[in-house]
Amino acid sequence: MDLLTQGVLGSVTACLASEGKIERKKTVMIGALIGMSPDADLLMKLFISSPFTEILYHRALTHSLFFAPFIMFLARTVFKILKREDLNKWLPVIFWSLITHPLLDLFTNSGTQLLQPFSNHRFSLNAVPSVDLIYSVPLAISVFFLYILKNDKVSYFINRCTIFLTTTYLFVGLMAYDNAYDIMCVEAQTKKWVGNGQIFTGKMTVFNKRAIFYEKDKIHIAHLNTLKLNKLEWKTFNNQQFIQPSKDIDIFTWFTSGHILYEKHDSGFYLSDVRSGNANHNAANSWVMDVDKNGNFQKWHKKPDILSRLQNELSLIAGL
Repeated sequence: MDLLTQGVLGSVTACLASEGKIERKKTVMIGALIGMSPDADLLMKLFISSPFTEILYHRALTHSLFFAPFIMFLARTVFKILKREDLNKWLPVIFWSLITHPLLDLFTNSGTQLLQPFSNHRFSLNAVPSVDLIYSVPLAISVFFLYILKNDKVSYFINRCTIFLTTTYLFVGLMAYDNAYDIMCVEAQTKKWVGNGQIFTGKMTVFNKRAIFYEKDKIHIAHLNTLKLNKLEWKTFNNQQFIQPSKDIDIFTWFTSGHILYEKHDSGFYLSDVRSGNANHNAANSWVMDVDKNGNFQKWHKKPDILSRLQNELSLIAGL
């Protein structure tokens, strides 16, 4: 998810892990920094000049399940060198602030490489938007109370309740996924489509879903809200599959798990990541790669930006 959400999640989990053992304000700040730290892999763009740097290196090693234990080992070594005696207080804070980062990213459409460096498979549950204020705002409020309240019992109680509610919300997203998948299957049977489909999370909340159904050379896309069971409005795209193999297309296919719409233009093809989008327009807020007729990368026709996504979320909420 977005960096700010990972920061407040790091704070609340750090405080949950340390309750009373470390001064609260210090735990809030350190937990936030640790919680955001795995996204430092985005800095690889400063050192590796490639159009695929973010795709290849973001949510990789620093988002592995093995990263937190490795950092704990380093922390133990540093604490021993410095002869500090509060190691056992800090290890749970470090571990939980780190491990919750990739676990949260697991719930998004893009997923994360949990088994790096042993596998580059992207695990994804497609249950939660990359920016979801319904999830993030309660965490931020809990951090606010943790920082300003003087009463430890009250602040820690609020924190535990917030963690319980926000974690429950994530699993509600999984149930909404199953519900949306069943709705899509019924629609496909009604329309007599033969193929396969997948559900991805839409915008703003876990209840907004994006249904993708592949039928021969066509891709059908619809958006639905599992709380409002209206008739689905499908938009159909002709998928002009690119046959010529290329290394650049292979990278994009790996990143999208094969969820690509190929659209031909005068000098080549646009390859759109159909896992995310605005309403039925597949290219909005998604990765769109421009390749030539030989499948070689030319430019990013569109590349998602976290700040613009957050602005879109805020504008949509303001319009409710």
